[in-house]
Amino acid sequence: MKYFQCCNQIQLFLNKSTVPLGTAKRLQEDMARTDVHIVSNPEFLSEGNAIRDFLEPSRIVIGSNSREHSERVAKLYSKLDAPILMSSWESAELIKHTANAFLAMKLTFVNEIATLCEMTGADIKDVTDGIGYDPRIGSDYMNAGPGWGGSFFPKR
Repeated sequence: MKYFQCCNQIQLFLNKSTVPLGTAKRLQEDMARTDVHIVSNPEFLSEGNAIRDFLEPSRIVIGSNSREHSERVAKLYSKLDAPILMSSWESAELIKHTANAFLAMKLTFVNEIATLCEMTGADIKDVTDGIGYDPRIGSDYMNAGPGWGGSFFPKR
């Protein structure tokens, strides 16, 4: 953590990346300095919409071992109109992984339904439109295609 050698006051290190579960806790335990604190603050950006997703987030997740540190980070987002969820490191990391897994599962499910449509003569667009109106399901991530990928899901 050579980046913190110049600091003379309490510093917060915000981790925006998708990391293995337990990373924030391990980083904090490995930190030789007690004036540097790890905060998990995962991004929820979709490919092709990063700027919009950053400026208009669906939620802001802040994971820390200290309410004080979470509240300091929350102030950074005070001008944004989004729910702020404060949690433990572990919960914040798992929220990110769970969101990614759920979206991958939804895409995989739609692809399976597309196969069923091909076998039965049903129209995948009609089916996904029909179920997408259900607010519990929603219409996002309903485009069947050759698997799923992009720059995010495969590595996570």
